Amino acid sequence: MYSSKSDACRFRAIATKLTPSDIENLENGEPVLIPGFSLVMPSDLQEIEAACPGWRGHKTTQCSSKIEEKIISFPFWEDDSRGTPRCILRSSLFGVVRRGKRKAFDHKEIASVANSKIFFTGIQLDQFDLDVYLQCLHLFRGTKNPSKPIKISEKSFLKAMGRASGKTDRIRLRKSLSRLNSGSVQIEIKLEKGRIGYSGTLIEKYTFYEDEKGYRKSFVKINPELARLFDNGLWVSIDWGTRIAFKGYPLAQWLHAFYSTHENPHPYKVDTIRKMCGSDIKNLYDFRAKLKKAIKSISTSTGWKMWIDENDCLNVIRC
Repeated sequence: MYSSKSDACRFRAIATKLTPSDIENLENGEPVLIPGFSLVMPSDLQEIEAACPGWRGHKTTQCSSKIEEKIISFPFWEDDSRGTPRCILRSSLFGVVRRGKRKAFDHKEIASVANSKIFFTGIQLDQFDLDVYLQCLHLFRGTKNPSKPIKISEKSFLKAMGRASGKTDRIRLRKSLSRLNSGSVQIEIKLEKGRIGYSGTLIEKYTFYEDEKGYRKSFVKINPELARLFDNGLWVSIDWGTRIAFKGYPLAQWLHAFYSTHENPHPYKVDTIRKMCGSDIKNLYDFRAKLKKAIKSISTSTGWKMWIDENDCLNVIRC
């Protein structure tokens, strides 16, 4: 089975390094990277077992209780909706960003509503990134084991987002998943009694394996601890069809998501909306003009009544 004794020694060494999470990933067909070794492939499991019999059962039994303690379930929402913590949509974390204008942030406080604080480190995220993130969360809805990576088909993933699946679209998706995986957030939410927080990445893991023919298997994993931000009514589901209809119009997408978190929204100053959505338009007159176009589009699609009053406040009545 081995080409040399050194191969058997290598596999025995790998067996000592693999964590229960690594084993689970390999069993699900996902390659893993072990420091000090080359990429370990799912096909290597047979070689490892031959070199070190019984290693797998020892590791999984030893750590099973610890793994179970970490499992937290995400809530379930309907297929035509997308769920997410309210605080994410009530901020500029996923902002209105013009093409080629992304900034790099280092623990920057993000504009958000008064009862929450969000700090972000990473490359600025936009509404396309939010589409990707919402679809990732959708894959984990109601799952009993959110710690397990989920295999994704890029074509199906993009189709669910109402996007084409050509090479340019797939590359854009990969870049977005990388941004979501590399960026980190620190979120604090004030409750009626106490506070709740989360610190970590938006996507805990994004991995892929591509063979010599270019066929790619991709996997995503959400940190199970993120599910705590769905407790106590802290999350909301938004109408996915309506959001998709606004693709290409980031301000309309942001407004629709933001006001989907409010049952009875109070008026917000136009300048406050400009800051909250992360717009880089300096001139308030120019932003107001874009805002008027966006609210007209949303009103037509949703039936919501939206207008800017004499105090330069945006009023919204959800019908």
